[in-house]
Amino acid sequence: MGFEIEYIDHDADAGLDISADNPVEIFRGAALGMLDLIIHRDMVESRTSRIIHAASKNKDLLLVEFLSELLYLVQVEHFAVTDVQIGNLENDTIIAEATGHKDIPQSYIKREIKDVTYHQLKFEKLDIKWKARVIFDL
Repeated sequence: MGFEIEYIDHDADAGLDISADNPVEIFRGAALGMLDLIIHRDMVESRTSRIIHAASKNKDLLLVEFLSELLYLVQVEHFAVTDVQIGNLENDTIIAEATGHKDIPQSYIKREIKDVTYHQLKFEKLDIKWKARVIFDL
């Protein structure tokens, strides 16, 4: 993978610090990192896919919108996402494909994330690397 994830654990929150060579890998790393907090992805058989669209004013807000759409798929539609491929990331819009399986057993779920927050949100280029931070309300 073209990204590194550091998990941040706190009493009522969890978060991710992501480092990557480009913004596409930041979005993919954030998605897979969040999914690893929620689901035992290795236990789920991918059978279908869903398209995710999100738009916002800038990349950091777009990251929150994108992860919120992905969280909705998992927690409201009960679609266990095993992988995410970024199809298009231009300006402040993103289109991605989420693969996974609908209606998995409860034993595949690790924990619930209530919300993707704006707390300590970052999305920036530092030297030659892109860095992002996102915090989740548990």
